[in-house]
Formats: sequence, C-alpha cells, structure tokens
Amino acid sequence: MRCIFCLEDRPSSDEHVFPLAIGGSLHTDRVCSTCNSILGDAVDAPLCNHVLIVVRRAQLKLAGNSNTIPDGLKALFGTGELVGDPTKRLQVRTNARTGKLDLRMLYHAIETELGVGMKQRQIVIDAKDAGQLGTIIQRERKRAGFEPLSADDLRAQVEIILASGVRTIEKPEVHHQIKIDLAEFRKGLLKIAYELAFLWLGESYIDDPMAARLRDVILSRSDEQAARLRGTITFGCDIPPVALWAQDKDCHVAYDLVTGNDIAVCLKIFDVFAAVVIVSEQKDRYVKGQFDAMAMRFIQLDPVSASNRQCSFIEEMGRLVASR
Repeated sequence: MRCIFCLEDRPSSDEHVFPLAIGGSLHTDRVCSTCNSILGDAVDAPLCNHVLIVVRRAQLKLAGNSNTIPDGLKALFGTGELVGDPTKRLQVRTNARTGKLDLRMLYHAIETELGVGMKQRQIVIDAKDAGQLGTIIQRERKRAGFEPLSADDLRAQVEIILASGVRTIEKPEVHHQIKIDLAEFRKGLLKIAYELAFLWLGESYIDDPMAARLRDVILSRSDEQAARLRGTITFGCDIPPVALWAQDKDCHVAYDLVTGNDIAVCLKIFDVFAAVVIVSEQKDRYVKGQFDAMAMRFIQLDPVSASNRQCSFIEEMGRLVASR
C-alpha cells in the first residue's frame, strides 16, 4: 500500500478521516501506522482538544479513544484566581454525580518566616477535600523532616483543624483567563479536506501539485503561507459554502465543488469551524462536466449515532430543494 502522506509502500492502518474523538465514522486504510500516529498526536489532537470542540464533545458525550467524556466546564474555565486574593486558586469543573458546576479551591501552602530559623507553614484546602487532611498533614511533616504522627495524634490534629479552621467564602468571584487556539487546529481541518479529496478524486490525486503542498503543511514541513495554500478557515459556520447546513449544528458536513479551474472541499465541524480548501487547481484531471456525480460528493456525519450519509452533491442539492 502506498501511504497518501509519506508516499512510501508500507502496511496500512485504520485512519479516521474525521477524528474518532469528534464522532468520525468515515475511514480510510491508505495511511501507514507511522503517519497515523503522527497525525493523531500533532494534527488531530489540536482540533479535538480545542476548547470550543471539547465543550461540544462534552455536551454530546463523545468520549473518543480515551473512553472518557471530557469536562466542558473544566476545559473552558480551568483554574482561576480568587478576586482579591490571587494566592487562592479555584478550579471549575462539572460534578460527576449531579452534572452541575463544581467550584473547588486547590491545595496551596503559605510559608512565613518567624525569625531565629523558624518558619510557619499554613495549608489551605477545599472543604470537599477534608477527608484527605490526615494524608496532607503526614506529607507536610515528612517534607519538613518531622516524624509522622501516631494514628491517635493524627486523628486529634484533624479534629482540631476541622473544628477551628473552616472558613466559608460567600459568593466567590473568580478571575479566569480563557485561552483560545487560533492556529494549531487548522491542520486538522486541512487533513480532513486532503483525505476527502483523495477518497473522492481518486488515486491520481496523490500526485497533484496541490496535494503535495497540503501534505507539506499538514506534516509541518511548511506553513500555509509558504505553501501558497488557498481557501478560508473560520470560526462558526455562517460562510456561504456551508451555511445551508448551519441548522445541523451537531453534525459534520463536507462536499467538494468546482470553482473555475479549481476544486474546493468545503466542510464544517459542528457549528464551531468551517473551511473552504482548494485541493486542486486542475479540475480537468478529475471532473467530467460541472456536476460530475462521481467526483462531486457530499457527506454528512452524525457524531452521536456514529453514522454517515453519503451521496453526490447534486443529490444533496435536490434533497434540500425538496425539503423546502
């Protein structure tokens, strides 16, 4: 098998065109295991772990390879600082039992010099972690070079702390810095467009000059500007090429179309990202007429059911007209 990325003859592996973590159900066996591993770590991961995608994965309960449904609140807000006291850091996450927001203060220590070689170490934990107090005390004593407390002394120390050291912060205000990736996720969309182009345009697409340029960017051998890639990648799905499917916010949609002498793959991931990627500047190599049903394809994927609907682009246009 000739791998469509490294172009070497190597054993095939199972590659998800749309990553499994976002509910991809379209496969190709034309990617070798080495390239598959590279794509998973360096290309698919930034797309699937983008904070906006993680929020949607959490809403739809898409676990992916990890078999763990991501926490949308934790991904979006993460760890913040208590307003007025930045030494106290709080984590926002979803309570696994109730499904509601859970605000938790993270463990931290404050050390004060008392003079004459003496220090005072104050430990702050969330009340929800009170059950770990004994473990924390013994760990801190070990770090300071003290012998561990006996079971009775430890129990007494925990009781003293719980009786006198609990403080409630009413309506805490938390400052968060939300980081949004504006660049790394793009390779994931380019990879999807490239693999769809190969599946729809055929074996000869591997040798297309634009295919080579796309590979160079996807595999980080070049950047988009140096490779002279053409197209649009944007947040949301309101751009004209995919706006007709904007109401299907929880689905992925892709199709290819002819524009002048070019062939473009248009796609949307949920209603989070949209892309129009020129995959070839030589339409006559692949397309017979403006609406070649064999080359001009359409796919819609439902991540929750792990199903997909494939047809020609003309058939999809007919369905849309008939449904209005």
